[in-house]
Amino acid sequence: MFQYNEVKNPIAKYLLWSGIIIVLLAPFVLFALISNALDFNTNTPHPSDNELIQNFQSNEEDFNKLVNMSNVDAKVERIAFDFTHVTGENQSGEMGKDRPVGFSEDRWNEYRAIFNKLKLKSGISRESDSKGTIIYLTSFSKGMSFSRTRSRI
Repeated sequence: MFQYNEVKNPIAKYLLWSGIIIVLLAPFVLFALISNALDFNTNTPHPSDNELIQNFQSNEEDFNKLVNMSNVDAKVERIAFDFTHVTGENQSGEMGKDRPVGFSEDRWNEYRAIFNKLKLKSGISRESDSKGTIIYLTSFSKGMSFSRTRSRI
């Protein structure tokens, strides 16, 4: 078995520690490179309030249509360009692998067309409980968390 304290040569110890550091840092460097390559909205500026308001005012009818569609498909709690998630079934259908869970491929394409028109890159999600339903129409995100309770921060 290898014993670090048996290594006498200082260059060997330096190389050993360098190797350990590289192994520990490699996942972080790889994640940074992949994130940059895929551009998880890290370099895209957030739209201004005026841009968001203008988009809503120009497309209010389509926003209402999207909410109505989601209410018809209420069992589908998350609808994105590349997957859907049905409440309580812990299933998802991924683009190109399966048909969407919860509705037809034609219906999914209708959602996608509206997402494109309304600039909703992250699609929609919904939460329901005995107090009602909240539908999130996400036009832009840089890491996000939704909660039905207020944060105490």
